[in-house]
Amino acid sequence: MLSLTEKILLTPLALKKDIKVLWIEHDNVGNWLTKNPSLPLLKKLSAQVTTVCVSDLSAEIFRSLGYKNVVAIPNGVKEAERGKLKEPACRQGRERDDGILRIGCIARLSPEKGVDVLIAAMKQVPDATLLVVGKGPQYVQSSKNVTLRYEVPDIEQVYSQIDVLVLPSREEDPFGLVVAEAMMRGIAVICTDACGIAGYLTDGQDALIVPAGSTEALVEAIERFQVSGFREQVATAGKKAAREKFSVERMVKDYESQITNHTV
Repeated sequence: MLSLTEKILLTPLALKKDIKVLWIEHDNVGNWLTKNPSLPLLKKLSAQVTTVCVSDLSAEIFRSLGYKNVVAIPNGVKEAERGKLKEPACRQGRERDDGILRIGCIARLSPEKGVDVLIAAMKQVPDATLLVVGKGPQYVQSSKNVTLRYEVPDIEQVYSQIDVLVLPSREEDPFGLVVAEAMMRGIAVICTDACGIAGYLTDGQDALIVPAGSTEALVEAIERFQVSGFREQVATAGKKAAREKFSVERMVKDYESQITNHTV
């Protein structure tokens, strides 16, 4: 069940018929829940169902609100179709002639996503460019090393053009699907500790994880990835981790386990 209406109206009916009920929570928690007059009822019902979040970060937030039986199952992502993704030169074992590190950020242009923090960091990093793909209320100005695209016909083309993907969220981001997608494609990633996916990763091994809202930390992480050997090492480990943790098959297996065995 996804919506609050479904949870409130359908859960009691399903429980009466002895049907296993899963509540799916993929959105970040806000006033829509914390100030909702139905929260006491939801907390009471949660003891009789299983609430599935996409990360331990989100799961802890729901537990802090009084929810019971909360588990985390990460989102699953598909690998790029064979032959569709063209790898950047750096991931083919050779550097581009210009020596420029190409960074990508795919995110909604709103304060909680922290795109402005990343753009501020780019002003301090030489020999790097940033491609931002997204829409939203926050104004982003293109510059010499920052390009903005509101939409692209094929997101795989974006992945094929970048060496590093950054998700600079400054507020709770339940998962961070683009990070998993980039890792699955062998792209080195940087994310903040406000991203739920960070809880599945190891800083310095399969990703770089930085404090949310810190321009200085982003600058340092980007500079670390300007060393191609280290970047390739993290990208390779990241792809392996993504295949193990974020495959569609793994996600389906975990949901099936919840439904049939009541455990993950």
